[in-house]
Amino acid sequence: MKSYLLIVIFIGITACENSKKTETTLKIDSTIPFEGTWGRSFELSKDSTQLVFYRIWEDSIQYEMKGPLNLIYTLQKDTFIVKENRWVGKLYEQDYVVFVKNITSDSIAIFKQKTKSIEESMSIPFPSDTATSRFSPWNVYYLKK
Repeated sequence: MKSYLLIVIFIGITACENSKKTETTLKIDSTIPFEGTWGRSFELSKDSTQLVFYRIWEDSIQYEMKGPLNLIYTLQKDTFIVKENRWVGKLYEQDYVVFVKNITSDSIAIFKQKTKSIEESMSIPFPSDTATSRFSPWNVYYLKK
């Protein structure tokens, strides 16, 4: 009876240790390392400059365009995976995935894509350097102070 009890305790401790390892490997919903306001500008036409901003907080990302085309909306965070810089969230019932790379103290590259579900957002492979979506290719944004 004692040996059976020891085996059960050992299995329980081992299972707990393994689940801790998995959890720390994924680092889901950890602190976002690129919080802040990031922006870029580009020419729509010869005399027309468009400004674009991403305001990134722990719980949401606000996207804003200023210029000839004006737009502003806020995505609400569902999940963030540190290892992949994969941010998953929603705008109303529409799911999005946002990837971030090349993070420096003053610039980041951002790629945003609509998805059909949170599950799809979590399973999409990290986009290649040449990938484009309906919304944007990889664009570089600079920290606004």
